[in-house]
Amino acid sequence: MAPFWAVLPETARADHDDLKAPGAIADALSITLLTEEYPPFNYTENGQILGAGGEVVRAMAAHLGYHKPIQSLPWKRVILRLESDPDVAAFSMTRTSQREDLYQ
Repeated sequence: MAPFWAVLPETARADHDDLKAPGAIADALSITLLTEEYPPFNYTENGQILGAGGEVVRAMAAHLGYHKPIQSLPWKRVILRLESDPDVAAFSMTRTSQREDLYQ
């Protein structure tokens, strides 16, 4: 199985203590989640993101009360959104040395 990452731009990194701050969950609920069509890890069927990664992320999001739709875009568009919008997170991304310092 390929490495699985849910990623945020480096500028969005937070210490664990920051996640306990008032509003941290509310901030997380405003994030837009993106992925790509990459079966069997992520794929769209009947308008829902499915697959090993998609189902795990959907379950975690539901547990937090996150109900925004997860968007599937071509990978280059996902990367562009990560680089330009601090309120975007993506999954699944292969961990590489080039990406190590760019994403969390």
